[in-house]
Amino acid sequence: MIPPLAGWIALGAVLAAFSFLTSQQSQTWKNAESLWRHAIAVTGQNYVAHNQLGLALLESGRFEEGVAELKNSNKANPKVPLALGNLSMAYAKQGQFEEALAWFKKAGEGLPDRDRYRKELASACLATGNADLAEKLWENGIKESPDDPDVHLDAADFFYQQGDPEKALTYYHRAAELGSKNIRATQSVGAILLKRRKVEEALPFLERSVSMKAPPAEAASARRTLAQAYLLQRNWTASLQQYSEAVSLAPEQHVAVNEFAQLLLQCPEKSLQNPSRALELATTLPVQNLAEGEIPNPRYLVTLATAHSRTGNSGRAGKVAAAGLKVLDIISQKEPLSEPWTTEEIESLRKRLQQVIPAAQE
Repeated sequence: MIPPLAGWIALGAVLAAFSFLTSQQSQTWKNAESLWRHAIAVTGQNYVAHNQLGLALLESGRFEEGVAELKNSNKANPKVPLALGNLSMAYAKQGQFEEALAWFKKAGEGLPDRDRYRKELASACLATGNADLAEKLWENGIKESPDDPDVHLDAADFFYQQGDPEKALTYYHRAAELGSKNIRATQSVGAILLKRRKVEEALPFLERSVSMKAPPAEAASARRTLAQAYLLQRNWTASLQQYSEAVSLAPEQHVAVNEFAQLLLQCPEKSLQNPSRALELATTLPVQNLAEGEIPNPRYLVTLATAHSRTGNSGRAGKVAAAGLKVLDIISQKEPLSEPWTTEEIESLRKRLQQVIPAAQE
């Protein structure tokens, strides 16, 4: 089944031109179709009205009639390619992707919000197993706009999600070169290199990314990735510093908070361990009550239980550990295991929680 596309673009900003429609008149229209048919009758070959009528007909499932009106819109004003973009989406919804791509290409670079159309068409192609067509869309996008960092970035995201990190890396790298201030492109190059354990190659990109201006969430993500790079270098102090900065910028990023707390509890350089600070961080993690129907992340429960144990509150540690074991039982009963859980990690977390309970009972 083809998923619904949100790609229709209405000419909302242009609708003010239809000032002849008073509020009293508008109440007499039974639906959008009658409204836009009336507008065409009043104004003649009006590209706005034909476009809107076409969308209304498409939404009501009348494909052939809707397509005809979109084509009428383009005939009324060929200089405005919006109707052609909507035609491409209409054919995509029908699963006719070659036709959809042909209309998209005909719309040309003047199509408003062209990148969004490309993204939606690519998503529709993928959802129906047409990965080759989706790839062609992005390759054409690069040819159209070879110096646009955003197009390279979107193409990189596509190929990464498709499991092609090599091609993604090429486009992320180019996006970083073209958009020298683009933190996400720069960080993504470093992150892919880091996943390959090419730490020395990754570090310049990651260190550059944290020096860029960005919204708090993006800046925090960059610092978290750099912290992970320093971990691989066994540079504990630098890693702790980056995690601290990341958590200060975006305390709602719970994964980073949990990793920071874990490092404070388990840092190989014991002088850098700080169980009290780890407990402060762990208590901010979402570990809702199971009785309320919430299933907390067992990783967070492991951190919280360990932090309570390390700071001397064995009773509380035991209760949290018992809740964690219950959560793991719930997760492990699902067949197959839901992402991101694996049998190996569940057993590892179970052992860590079981280690806390005997200490709590002493």
